[in-house]
Amino acid sequence: WGATGMQGWRVNMEDSHVTDAPLSGCPGTRLFAVFDGHGGASIARICKTKVPEIVSADLQGGKPPAEALTNAFHGVDIHLRTPEGLGELAKVVDEIDQEEQAQSSREAAE
Repeated sequence: WGATGMQGWRVNMEDSHVTDAPLSGCPGTRLFAVFDGHGGASIARICKTKVPEIVSADLQGGKPPAEALTNAFHGVDIHLRTPEGLGELAKVVDEIDQEEQAQSSREAAE
């Protein structure tokens, strides 16, 4: 397997992906996913972390894979409405801002 990305006309890549993430509760099964950055890079990054966690927990709880995947996206939506989720979102936004500033500094130095 392989993965690649293309940001197109946007200044920064907003998509995120998961490749070969082992899923607890479903031996021999791996998650491969692309999280499109239409909601912004921060949401895509949170999905990269949270979706595999929620899918694994649901599989361990005996839910079928399709239901676990659907629940994962609903779970991310719910998480992002909590104080913890909003705090995580703010942290990721700050990280992205720092990365973009560092990239701009590197480009200006060239």
